[in-house]
Amino acid sequence: MFRAEPIWKGETCYIIGGGPSVLNQPTHLLKGKKIIVINSSYIAFPEAQFCVFSDMRWWCEHIRIGALKFKGTIIATSQSASGAPNLVTMRRSTLRGLSEDRETLMVKNTTLTAAINLAYHFAVAKIVLLGIDQKKADDGRTHHHRPHPWVVMADAYRRQQSDLPPIAEGLRAKGIACVNASPGSALALWPIVELRDHVEAADQCLGDAGLGGQHLSAGVCEAARAHGGHMAGDVVA
Repeated sequence: MFRAEPIWKGETCYIIGGGPSVLNQPTHLLKGKKIIVINSSYIAFPEAQFCVFSDMRWWCEHIRIGALKFKGTIIATSQSASGAPNLVTMRRSTLRGLSEDRETLMVKNTTLTAAINLAYHFAVAKIVLLGIDQKKADDGRTHHHRPHPWVVMADAYRRQQSDLPPIAEGLRAKGIACVNASPGSALALWPIVELRDHVEAADQCLGDAGLGGQHLSAGVCEAARAHGGHMAGDVVA
């Protein structure tokens, strides 16, 4: 059983879902960031560190067509999943709200809750959502990748959204910021923002690197400025 540790403490995490708005996003800005992809979104951003899924139908489909090419860690909330050296499993809770157990992810109607719960276990300070459209695009597309080969329930979006308010409440209670960088999203639970603004806001340190090339979190940068210092990449008048 995989245990999620606070490996991204104080960092910004980007969660990429399947919505078609990803097709028009400057995802190249996310290179080197902390990324969790949901299901087939590994195709849009194969450099992600983690891919989360909860539907065995998806795994059976993608183990044949490409998921094994993903180099990050694949996390399943199904104990039946197998067949890849980088595949691990976590327990699945259907109780609404963030699970506090580091070996458990909350997922009932949408794997988005599992991805957010994983980011929470990683102790992030901020979550930026992409591809969380919660509606079809104007051209009828439902995903930025090939649609899933099974019938989607007519009330799927409503059911998915019913799981999210307790998750949002849990994030607020823990002081974790969350924004939705999915232009035109039908989900109004979190502020709709531009991705570019929030990549830059999280990186005031010349590509998240210090003088020696080491990673410096946004918190470290802000603390340095608060004490009158400046970081590499700052313009000094």
